[in-house]
Amino acid sequence: MECRARCPYCWEEVEVWVDPGGACEQRYVEDCSICCRPWQVVATVVQAPWSQSEDGDEPEERAQVMLLRLDG
Repeated sequence: MECRARCPYCWEEVEVWVDPGGACEQRYVEDCSICCRPWQVVATVVQAPWSQSEDGDEPEERAQVMLLRLDG
C-alpha cells in the first residue's frame, strides 16, 4: 500500500511503499526520491475495525509511517 510522509531532510511530501502482507512493524532504509538522502522507514500496519475493505469482507488495513534521519 502506498503511504505519504515528509522527508526529514528536505521536508517534501513523498510516497512510501508499505507491504500490507508483511509484518505488523516494518523497518527498512530508502533514499528520498527528491533529495536522494537516506532515511529509515518505520511503518506500523493496523486493521481499522471501523472501516471495511472495498469488497466489504474484512476490516481495512492502514499504515502509520515515520521517516527517521540516519545522521543522528
